[in-house]
Amino acid sequence: MKKLISIIVFLMLFVSVIYAGSSTLLNGVETTGVSDFIVVKKVPIQTVVCHFTNTGGSVTALTVDLEGSLDTTNWLTLKSYEFDTTELAAKKTGFHLVNKMMPYIRANITTLTETGTTAVYVKYENMWN
Repeated sequence: MKKLISIIVFLMLFVSVIYAGSSTLLNGVETTGVSDFIVVKKVPIQTVVCHFTNTGGSVTALTVDLEGSLDTTNWLTLKSYEFDTTELAAKKTGFHLVNKMMPYIRANITTLTETGTTAVYVKYENMWN
């Protein structure tokens, strides 16, 4: 019985290492455009956390697309997320993707309307549920 429990614990830890991960897609980016891509495990639940800083002004519009690719050449939008006024005031948001599995992921700032200096940060996390 102890051996069986040890095997189960090992498999649970192994699966969590394989299927859990976190990567920074954008780190203080100040203009529209795409990030470098990351290679991800195909998992059904993915979380994207976005926040920004602004010095000397404000942000009135920010849209971040999460894009996926099968080959790193052809990209499609998995989700386009437009910050609402509450999220713009808080300077942060998060959203989930469910069952949109792609081996390559990148972020794309498609809209950034601002005064002052803005830096955008996007973190991608995947997890096995």
